[in-house]
Amino acid sequence: MTSFSVDSDSFAELVITQSHNIPILVDFWAEWCAPCRTLAPILEKIIEEWNGKLLLAKINSDTSAALATQFNVRSLPTVFLFVDGAPVGQFSGVQTEAQIQQFIHTYLGPVSDPVVDRVNTNLADGMSIEDVIEFLSTAVKDDPKSITRVVRLCELYIDNGNFGSVIELLRTVPRSISEEDSVSRLGYLAEFGEEASKNLDAFERSDTKAHLVKSSQQIIDGQFDLGMDVLIEILATRPDQPLVTEVATRLRNVFSILGKDNPLVKRYRSKMSSVLH
Repeated sequence: MTSFSVDSDSFAELVITQSHNIPILVDFWAEWCAPCRTLAPILEKIIEEWNGKLLLAKINSDTSAALATQFNVRSLPTVFLFVDGAPVGQFSGVQTEAQIQQFIHTYLGPVSDPVVDRVNTNLADGMSIEDVIEFLSTAVKDDPKSITRVVRLCELYIDNGNFGSVIELLRTVPRSISEEDSVSRLGYLAEFGEEASKNLDAFERSDTKAHLVKSSQQIIDGQFDLGMDVLIEILATRPDQPLVTEVATRLRNVFSILGKDNPLVKRYRSKMSSVLH
């Protein structure tokens, strides 16, 4: 059973002891709490997606007030993640599925999806990327809220040069999914790829538009520093405000692709600030 109720008498066995073998989300709730009723089905869906690798313990804070006091629960709902007998993280209030998955990923890494596992196995066994994409795109239509499937499909589209397909896909999945960091960064990458692939004539020119396209090609090729150098050089020419806004947005999108901990982000954020100010 992946979801179960816990009280003060069973907490030590069902949560403390059991979390040494498998991580457990502990949801403090109450019958009178409307946000708790909103959050509950989201948590149940996430537990189902983790396919037995994550459990959900539900604690009624009214009937188990001592536990709520012990863990300093100040508002409902409050959810803890227990690993190896202790809480490693928590959040309060209603969160989206994507936000909760991101919270879990911080401590446990991404959920393993048997569909995505099959995709990776098929690729390793020599199945064509086109056939794998067809299979996975059907699986995403069946479950458009699966971040793991959406991310993998976007990655395959990008690997195959189908940048427009990524953009179209992210228009069709729920906003809570398309705005999740691991998904949106692939959307930004696809936008750069789409621009470069549709403006091949730009490589024969030297106007500002051509420089933007060349920057996009460098970014899609993984030459992020070179691509951002081009954008910084455009800003340094003191263009009009619409172009400043466009170039600054492109730089911020590259920062999102790289992630805040990438040393290039700090370096080029400083360069952008210096040029703009």
